[in-house]
Amino acid sequence: GIFEVDAVDVDGDGDIDVLSAGFNDDTIAWHENDGSQNFTTHAITTSADKATSVHAADIDGDGDMDILSASRADDTVAWYKNDGSQNFTTHAITTSADGARYVYAADIDNDGDMDVLSASIFDEEINWYENDGSGQFTEHSIVNYDEDVDPVSIYATDIDNDGDMDVLAALLLIDTIYWYENDGFENFTTNTITTNSDWVRSVHAADMDNDGDMDVLSASRDDSTFAWYENDGFENFTTRIISGTSVFASTVYATDINGDGYMDVLTGSRGDTKIVWH
Repeated sequence: GIFEVDAVDVDGDGDIDVLSAGFNDDTIAWHENDGSQNFTTHAITTSADKATSVHAADIDGDGDMDILSASRADDTVAWYKNDGSQNFTTHAITTSADGARYVYAADIDNDGDMDVLSASIFDEEINWYENDGSGQFTEHSIVNYDEDVDPVSIYATDIDNDGDMDVLAALLLIDTIYWYENDGFENFTTNTITTNSDWVRSVHAADMDNDGDMDVLSASRDDSTFAWYENDGFENFTTRIISGTSVFASTVYATDINGDGYMDVLTGSRGDTKIVWH
């Protein structure tokens, strides 16, 4: 029942550990890498009711990785403070994100600390939570839809190269990817990337063509498609298909896997149970 994973150096020993969100067992866990890719599982919490998302960031600015989670059944976005020895203390950011589906962290207000983003599918909201620097949060709305859209994936990056964090969202029920432009004062304007990503499940961003701006990637289930959207530098996007034959395309990520200076794409599809890099 693992709903999502993330990878980061949780214990600061120089190797990459793995995080998981368990939907069926309500468990947020980290899996300790011994440096030889042998993993020991440690539970962070077993009370994240229907956990759907996990992410890592230094929330309190003390130099170690804290953990974030979203859990659907208890409408909770939480962070788990790492004391530096991988003992974690639970702190609720909100318990009113109705159907909490996704969590992410970025410095939205450019004040030097990590803020938190959430997407929730029952109240159809995308929110950000302003961090005061010590792990105390104030909630702000990015968008609240009055129709069923199901925001199932979010990501933050500087789409328009103006020095602040914009927000991307995949809206499953309307086959749409939006980006929300931050004006520098945390006021957000909705912009469309595509309305043709059929049952879109995942959104990500990277500079795919090495032209200095951020392009967008998606995984969409019902058209079996992984795609990227080329940003021309003026936030006009052209659709490029990576693969159109993946059964139930579910998740997408980009990184330079082979160290050649170009972004590779990792994809996961539920129907054919494949993880592929392109």
